Amino acid sequence: MKTIFLFILLITAAHTYGYSIGKDSLLQKGIDLYNEGEYKKSIAVLEARLATALEQNDKNVQRVIYNSLGNNYGNIGKTVEALQSFQTAISLAEELNDKKSIAKCIKNIGALYADTKDFEKALVKYKEAEKIARSINDTFTLADCANNEGVVFEQQKKYDEALKSYTTALTLYQELKMNDRIAILYNNLGIVYKYLKNYDQSIFYYQKSLAISDTLKDQFLVAANFVNMGNVYEMKGDYKKAIELNEQGLATGRKINSKELIIEALGNLAADYAKSGDYKTSTEFYKAYTATNDSFVSIERSRQMAEMQTKYETVKKEKELSKKELMIQKRNYQLFSIVGGMILLSIVVFLLYNRQQIKQKQAREKAVQAAEFNERMRIAKDVHDDLGAGLSKISLTANVAEQKILNNGNPSPDIRHIVSTSKDLIDNMRDLIWVLNPEHTTLDNLLARLREYSADYLEGMNIEVVLDFPNKVPEMRISRELQRNIFSTVKEAINNCVKHAAASEINIMVSTTNNKLSISVSDNGKGFDRNNLKGSGNGLRNMKQRIQAVGGSFSIDPQPAAGTTIIIMVPFEQLSLLVKNTTIV
Repeated sequence: MKTIFLFILLITAAHTYGYSIGKDSLLQKGIDLYNEGEYKKSIAVLEARLATALEQNDKNVQRVIYNSLGNNYGNIGKTVEALQSFQTAISLAEELNDKKSIAKCIKNIGALYADTKDFEKALVKYKEAEKIARSINDTFTLADCANNEGVVFEQQKKYDEALKSYTTALTLYQELKMNDRIAILYNNLGIVYKYLKNYDQSIFYYQKSLAISDTLKDQFLVAANFVNMGNVYEMKGDYKKAIELNEQGLATGRKINSKELIIEALGNLAADYAKSGDYKTSTEFYKAYTATNDSFVSIERSRQMAEMQTKYETVKKEKELSKKELMIQKRNYQLFSIVGGMILLSIVVFLLYNRQQIKQKQAREKAVQAAEFNERMRIAKDVHDDLGAGLSKISLTANVAEQKILNNGNPSPDIRHIVSTSKDLIDNMRDLIWVLNPEHTTLDNLLARLREYSADYLEGMNIEVVLDFPNKVPEMRISRELQRNIFSTVKEAINNCVKHAAASEINIMVSTTNNKLSISVSDNGKGFDRNNLKGSGNGLRNMKQRIQAVGGSFSIDPQPAAGTTIIIMVPFEQLSLLVKNTTIV
């Protein structure tokens, strides 16, 4: 399971962006509930206070409330609602010429992008917020941005840069005596040291963070520390301690209704119980993890965020353009009023017509995409829940039967065959679920799956394996057909190396240079003669047809008694063409 990363989306009574709460008890209550991790209750209180602020046209209070709502929505996984709230807060702050509030809201939007793994946009937002904060000597926002940049570098595995950013942030928070932020920094330092495999140092910082967050009654951070420490103890092999900590994190996560915390705790517990040998309990937690995770899909949230941000930027630009046009119209009204009115009317009619056409097209596309997405998710879930459960039961029963027979000294080839077949079916089912999952239709995910499958399949065999994959893969969508055909072809090539080649070494190389995807699988086995393929020639023809079907080329170079090499090549141009002609959700 992944580590819980902590983005700065916090607000306390002492930091309300230049607004003195004073006797505003309802607003204070909403902020206090947020600090205690009661996010849904905080939203209800803040929305009640917002209604009054709107009636009174109190834009200063509205600004504080919208930013606080954005913080709450971000912590319960409602990213689109959070983005909309922060954008509204920025618009109000611009009207009030409150640069400090603008910087903080932009920083919070950056954290939302980081949460959806759009790290480049996140860093752009942090730099934008830093520029404003530096111009007004806002040390607090500068510290927040340094921390959040450290989180991004950490997820990009740039650990030296992450430590540098965290150290900068920690120094600033200590100067400001901000214990809540210091607690977050300690947690994030624990994460970095975990990745550096310095587990004792990692636990040391998690415990320091837990002590402060417990004092502050910050339930989200308390739960995150429990889950993160549980993850470290699992790596150390102390599964009993890992289970204890993850159960504490799960209980706290459920108390504050944090889906992210609940999902990670459930996943960790499933892995912990499996590694400790309690497969029944592990299966129960895995089912709960799958059910919860299915309701928390990030792809749709990312798409909605992009649409919301585009809409916000468009409205902002239209406002600026309208102001300029109004000034021009005032200066030249008498001379160009009639002509300008006719042009404006024509533009409005055209825009309305064009917008209506775009909306209708988008509605049709969304309907098709939603139907395909739901159907693929339903099939994957049905295969996992129904077929997967049955195969797991067969495998477990066969293993138990085999063990009993071995204990009696009478091994059975039939039982061993059932065990082997059920395990193969389970592996194939997992591959099918992976192919069906719409989240995986990217080049990066395809190569990650190929690396994972190769390593897992060849592990424990008396074969030396060399995996050469690129560190950086171009960001691009691919079609399901290409994903399925390439994965199936490489999988069959590896199986042939193991089952037929009698090889002692297998090399798998992947390249994404020169605007093309190239994959080669070679071995040092016995090879074969092209003229004596017999029945195995059908398998090679099928592999070649799969690759040609997606616009690629397939070649094989067998050398009798000297090994075999297959090469797959698909141009990036063909990848883009396939996506344009395929509905991808």
